[in-house]
Amino acid sequence: MSALKASGIAGYEVLEVTGLRVGEIAHVETDGQGHTGWLGVALDAGGEARVASFRADLDAKQKPVSLGFSEDLLIARADVAASERLRSPSI
Repeated sequence: MSALKASGIAGYEVLEVTGLRVGEIAHVETDGQGHTGWLGVALDAGGEARVASFRADLDAKQKPVSLGFSEDLLIARADVAASERLRSPSI
């Protein structure tokens, strides 16, 4: 999906590598040309994982996004993102 212009997919269900639902797309980050760069995934287990969208497959008919990650890895990414936000000084 990295070269895809994927607007309007916030709210789509996100499935991990075995097909288990892990959350939904919270937001999509794009580059200057509108190409998808990252997906922000609001995890059902809590937190948000930021994943490279090129590791995802989109099913436009069913509206799920299947990621090539395990649920544990997604949760670990959310934990890292949260701790980085805590360390970043806010001005």
